[in-house]
Amino acid sequence: MHYIRLLRPPTVERHRGENVLKIAITITTDLSDAFLAPDVPVDLTIIGASQGHAPVPVNLTPSRIPKWQAGMRALKFDVPFPAKPVIKTIQIRPANRDIAALTTSDIYPGSSDQGLIFPVYADLLSSRDNKLHVCFRSLRLPQPDGTSTVNTLQVEEEMGESMARHIWDGGLTTVSLVANLCLSPDNSGKQKPLPLLSSILQQEGSLNILELGCGVGILGVGFARALALSPSAQKRGTHVLMTDLPDAQVRARANIERCVAQIGLSPSDKKTPVSLDFEDLDWNDGKEGIFGAKVQASTWDLVVLSDCTYNDLLPVLVQTLSALHHTCSERGADTKIMLATKPRHSAEREFFDLMRADGWKIAEQTAVRLPVLYSEDQTVEVYMFSKN
Repeated sequence: MHYIRLLRPPTVERHRGENVLKIAITITTDLSDAFLAPDVPVDLTIIGASQGHAPVPVNLTPSRIPKWQAGMRALKFDVPFPAKPVIKTIQIRPANRDIAALTTSDIYPGSSDQGLIFPVYADLLSSRDNKLHVCFRSLRLPQPDGTSTVNTLQVEEEMGESMARHIWDGGLTTVSLVANLCLSPDNSGKQKPLPLLSSILQQEGSLNILELGCGVGILGVGFARALALSPSAQKRGTHVLMTDLPDAQVRARANIERCVAQIGLSPSDKKTPVSLDFEDLDWNDGKEGIFGAKVQASTWDLVVLSDCTYNDLLPVLVQTLSALHHTCSERGADTKIMLATKPRHSAEREFFDLMRADGWKIAEQTAVRLPVLYSEDQTVEVYMFSKN
């Protein structure tokens, strides 16, 4: 997967008698460790959105169509910008729909053998707005049976090339898989992957999901968004609690607020069909069984984590998972773990060795193929763990 990233806030300026939109982007991988190097230039399109109006294509002049080419590290360009209607939000995406990640179904189960580029969205805000250096991603979700409403998942991230405070492939792919499990009818006659995970998501009665290391929050928000649309979720209470270190709180809470605004979820009221919240959690505390009030307030049916096996904290992570299981089992719950990871280095296998040594076993697993444009395929692996 490649991502269009804004290097700075887009601005509208007056130039030679016309309004122009000035943009600076890069197209890179989730860790910003490789730039897109296409065999042929990739044409880009810019689409504007305004309240009450149809989307407006911005780059109307063929000679000014921005193109990303091999060898580029950044692309700066400007395009004519219409005065009417007043455009509030822009989308930058490949002009070729076949290589644009616009829906969760583009990613899983996937409809193409070629890789995809994830578009970026940005609000055109005044320089005094404190969200000026924030952009967002948007994916259309599968439509539940009998509905015609277009539902989207939106997640904010920060501008720039840094890999911090960005969406990563593991979380994005897993959200697409979960959306398929919750919202797509099974017309193929084949069993969907991860039946244990599916049974937990469809269980009767309340459902409590805890996320560790949430980052910007795509996994937790994605679970909440998909479950809120799932018919089974309307009959029960579902609570999703995202956790991470304090420095992740601002972006995670912003994405909770965006999700709440989209579909009316509650940030904490468990009387609504789905509630979504955040709490600080340091694994160095978690390994000792020290958890915050919100973690302690529930027993957890499912603990989820994505893209968390790339650091030197694997021992304390495993100890935290075991401490959570012990705390919940004392209250009658059999907590399962869902891990999503895109293998990057052999050292990550230590996590599985530590889990096995601590009494965890792999209950089920699946591998999702992730094609990459002009490069070798990659894979996102999803595991379900149980403990005796």
